[in-house]
Amino acid sequence: MDYTAIDFETASGEPTSACSIAAVVVKDDVVTEKFYTLIKPPQETQFLKFCTKVNGITKEMTATAPEFPAVWEQLAPYLVGRLVVAHNASFDMRVLEAMLKYYNIPIPDFRYACTVKLSRMAWPLLPSHKLDAMGEFLNVKFNHHHALEDSVACAAIPVAAGRATGNSDFDKMAEKLGVTIRNFPPEPKEPKEVREARKKEAWLKRRAEKSAKRLSENREKDGSIAALSNN
Repeated sequence: MDYTAIDFETASGEPTSACSIAAVVVKDDVVTEKFYTLIKPPQETQFLKFCTKVNGITKEMTATAPEFPAVWEQLAPYLVGRLVVAHNASFDMRVLEAMLKYYNIPIPDFRYACTVKLSRMAWPLLPSHKLDAMGEFLNVKFNHHHALEDSVACAAIPVAAGRATGNSDFDKMAEKLGVTIRNFPPEPKEPKEVREARKKEAWLKRRAEKSAKRLSENREKDGSIAALSNN
């Protein structure tokens, strides 16, 4: 399998607050390249204590780090035209898109998939599919919430899933497991009201189908009883 695993760490809940990034390149099931750097976030970024406690990155640590445009020059070759994976990919893709738009950098062309979803489909009986749990399951020792080490752990998942399912091609494995490979950038998230309306519509449809089926079964049952009575 050939793909790139990435991981962002952020200074806050804002997607433009990326403070580190890592990329791990896998070719023929083997890690061939690793890239990691701190990022100096935009000047207005606030470093929240919660985030610093999780990833250990402070504002002072990023003071002399390169800003995202310079980082992108190094990162782009690992992503453009390739298949990219991330654990909880929606987060990392949202951060990448936000950083690109903030600095008016053209949106790149690549495909991506989520290794959380891949893990759930490949090993449905595991009690947890969080990255630390998957690392333990796959016997990958790593320092969680460090972008490079998270990327290494993430990179191990598709290879293991491929072996578990007997697929050496990522696309075929994803298709077999029912995991969607999407094009970057991700489609805009629907408003909550729209999602709720769709869920309600689907629920009403299922209820109507069940009612129709129950009515049909009752009619068949009544017809059978009537036939027996006539006999």
